[in-house]
Amino acid sequence: MRYCRGISILWLVRRLPDIHHDPDEKLVVTIKYVHDEWLPKEGLEFLVSDGSLCLPMWSNLKSEHQKLIIERYVKCFEFKAKAADTGVDDSQAKLAMPAQRVFHKGRLTGFKVTNTSDRLGALNNS
Repeated sequence: MRYCRGISILWLVRRLPDIHHDPDEKLVVTIKYVHDEWLPKEGLEFLVSDGSLCLPMWSNLKSEHQKLIIERYVKCFEFKAKAADTGVDDSQAKLAMPAQRVFHKGRLTGFKVTNTSDRLGALNNS
């Protein structure tokens, strides 16, 4: 199986007449590929939030830690939706999203997928 990753950098330089610009200025990017980097799959499941987007969650984390993480994700999705509803540009609204990657539900065959509100309910009742 081939995996494709994309890297994108947008470097904006504001040129003002009274600020010196060094013509030799440059940006150096170092990419380190770790061929054996992996995450444990034991206890890994995905929580459906915001339609088809799923958040990775390890069920073997302490309940209070799971709850804290899930509640933060939910708040991020709520903020993004509210921002979009009020006319905030999508590229700005998604800045509120967590850095943790979300996955599309259609790509998670073989993994347990649970509804976010169901998991929160179970955690609150435990």
